[in-house]
Amino acid sequence: MRNYNWEYFKAQINQKLSEPETKEIYNQRKMDVEPVFGFMKAILGFTRMSVRGINKVKRELGFVLMALNIRKVVAQRANYNQNNNEKGNFYIISIEIAFSLVQELYVPASNFSFKRRY
Repeated sequence: MRNYNWEYFKAQINQKLSEPETKEIYNQRKMDVEPVFGFMKAILGFTRMSVRGINKVKRELGFVLMALNIRKVVAQRANYNQNNNEKGNFYIISIEIAFSLVQELYVPASNFSFKRRY
């Protein structure tokens, strides 16, 4: 059994991707978008949401994106310091501490709950 609808759209996409202009756009996407998702999966271990509901998903994704942005800032500052031969920068140390705290304190789908003991 063949899915002719799928075959039609597949042929259309292949035709578009063979055009030089579309190839250029698609190649740019590989450099801009794909590494971010690859880093999220490989390094942060983020492959799926562990919560339900729009607000909770936004919050969880916000933590992941915050970790990515902190990583970028730390890398840029380290590169800047290396180029300018600066050592012992308090700013970069504080960002690294904040990043490690976010990484250690953020526990997706935790079963831990605070209960009052009276």
